[in-house]
Amino acid sequence: MSDRHVLPPYSLRMPADLREKLEDAAVQGRRSLNAEIVARLEQSFPSSDIPPGRFGTVIKEHGFSTTTDAAKNWANHVSSPENRAELEALLNTILRMLANPAE
Repeated sequence: MSDRHVLPPYSLRMPADLREKLEDAAVQGRRSLNAEIVARLEQSFPSSDIPPGRFGTVIKEHGFSTTTDAAKNWANHVSSPENRAELEALLNTILRMLANPAE
């Protein structure tokens, strides 16, 4: 038996326009209105997806609470025009690593 059959229903009042937006998003995401609301609520809470070890330590040292936050920050940084050279250097390094995996 799934959780939805065990958990009691919860009535939620909301403005009609908000409900309409949620229903539209649910249709686009191919899920129920309830699943859409639950997914959005879960996203509103910080997750602790930082892995243990050196990588996680570096993320924490830079003040990020999740790897997602760190990745978004990095993507915004390297995608700005003034950082194009840094992005090209990184891409070249990745291409070299893919071409010579033994290095």
